[in-house]
Amino acid sequence: MQATPNGAPDGRRYIYKMKIIEINNLDTEEIQILTDLLYQQMLDINSKSSRSAIESSIHNALKPESRALFFLAKEDEIPVGVVFVNICSGIESGGDYVWINEIQISPDYRRKGIGKRLLKHVLDWSRRNKMKTVLGVTGLINYSSQALFKSENFDIEDTKWMNKKI
Repeated sequence: MQATPNGAPDGRRYIYKMKIIEINNLDTEEIQILTDLLYQQMLDINSKSSRSAIESSIHNALKPESRALFFLAKEDEIPVGVVFVNICSGIESGGDYVWINEIQISPDYRRKGIGKRLLKHVLDWSRRNKMKTVLGVTGLINYSSQALFKSENFDIEDTKWMNKKI
């Protein structure tokens, strides 16, 4: 198989100059970028979350006392993906752990390795910050997300998710 000009044998354009920015405070421009990316995700999963509800959630996540972080991926200053995580504490984990709330890649940039790079970034950040484990959940039929986690040797477990709005 012959490689394409960017070196990918399958013809996909892979992102090589991507940078990942850690966001842990309120910056108006970045909040708008995060809102746009996460609104797309809500559309993708058929959620009825409004843009204003998403923006409010981002503001809440980035309060000074929060232990939430966003990792924003940019290619040539274009936002292409985001991971939203919380730092939690648990008995079973034996200390602090990272909970992955959301991973979203812009539709035009999917299947180019961005999700994998973001997940690796979260894992590296977690090791540097002495987290005990990294956890997340995905839908039963979200096979691409499951494959992403499997590619980084996550254990895939059969569990039931409990949810009650209050």
